Amino acid sequence: MLTSDFRVNGKIVEFGLVLPDGRRLPIDSKWTALAELEALEAATDTLERDQCVRAVEKAVVARTKEVAQYLDPALTAPVAVAAVPDAVYTVLKRAHADAYRLGVIVVPYSDALPIVLFLFELVRRYGDAADVQAGLAEVAGVLDAMEAIVENRFAKAATMLTNGADEFRSQLGKARGSIARAHASAPPDDDAAPLAVVG
Repeated sequence: MLTSDFRVNGKIVEFGLVLPDGRRLPIDSKWTALAELEALEAATDTLERDQCVRAVEKAVVARTKEVAQYLDPALTAPVAVAAVPDAVYTVLKRAHADAYRLGVIVVPYSDALPIVLFLFELVRRYGDAADVQAGLAEVAGVLDAMEAIVENRFAKAATMLTNGADEFRSQLGKARGSIARAHASAPPDDDAAPLAVVG
């Protein structure tokens, strides 16, 4: 289930979960902005801390841009995971949205395992957006075919039945008219000539 050091778009991906369809869910847990993190932890006043938070957030956005390069629809899941230290994760504000636009989910180290397993199950069960679009396109095609059947076959059959019923009624009417004329022109029974008996 777990793979490591696989190549996507010329980049080496640290870890990944192998999905049932053979694609991988890329996971990156490298944190290279140690100076920014140490400065954040050492900050004493609000102004200094705000500057450190901005620096940390900038480092996370830069990291997620690198992680986004691990995405390839033919080889990977539609999302990648960037795990960051918990102290970094707790101060993030806009970096989550920026990362999400790139197809990267930022998670803290402490919660990485359950979140990654959840993403794995989500992708395994429902596929990606392309799968959903393909499924919807297939359903639309089936509905078009069903509509064509209704228009071409059922509607034609209904028209033929209606026309056949009308013609049948017309023939019945003619037959009844002939019978009625025959009754009208027939002589009464008591005036009828006797039938010759052939012996």
